[in-house]
Amino acid sequence: MSQANLPNITPTITLTRDDAIHLLLSSIAIEELGLGHIINAEGEKLQFILETLPGVTAPPATISDLLNINQSVQTANVSITVIELF
Repeated sequence: MSQANLPNITPTITLTRDDAIHLLLSSIAIEELGLGHIINAEGEKLQFILETLPGVTAPPATISDLLNINQSVQTANVSITVIELF
């Protein structure tokens, strides 16, 4: 997984209004990218426990495992929703 890079900003740099807007938009895009990675990881977690993740064999899941994973994914989704709302 790669990380996006923001330009190196030193205290002596002067930013125009357009530069500030571009940096704000870049910041928002990086946050959305990070949230996308989290959502993808939650999906892979479900695929793993349901034994549908390509190329990976998991031990058979118990009902308890399924309920725990469901709660974990639900908590992550609620947290992401809260971040997106505010």
